[in-house]
Amino acid sequence: MKRIYALIGFLILAALPLGCAHSHHESTTPKATLSGTVTFPGKIPDDASLAVFLVENTLLTGTVDVLANDILNFSKGSPVPFTITFNPAEVESDNRYSLVARVTDPQGMVLLKSNGYMVLTRGSPTNNVNITMTPVR
Repeated sequence: MKRIYALIGFLILAALPLGCAHSHHESTTPKATLSGTVTFPGKIPDDASLAVFLVENTLLTGTVDVLANDILNFSKGSPVPFTITFNPAEVESDNRYSLVARVTDPQGMVLLKSNGYMVLTRGSPTNNVNITMTPVR
């Protein structure tokens, strides 16, 4: 069942353009972080973009909301460390949150993707999350 939630969340997230994923927070907003690594097979094209997203994917609303994201520098190869800064006040203990990663080319085509990795609530990890990416077929 968790795989279905992760798949639905990723499919909805994959439809979002990267430009919509950026959040603007004022400097007085409380901050928390999630960190880990992203591992990917092979070499990513130099003109591609690698991003990790923190999303709320509670199926009660049927939506996926991007809470925060991190655009990563992958020039040194895999694995790539990441840290996502988010507002902990936006996290509700009853909801589901996951980290997902994707690599897109300059036209927005997804080249590599990850499954959703549950985080923050319901006993899920709050740090040291290791995301593994696979090619899109």
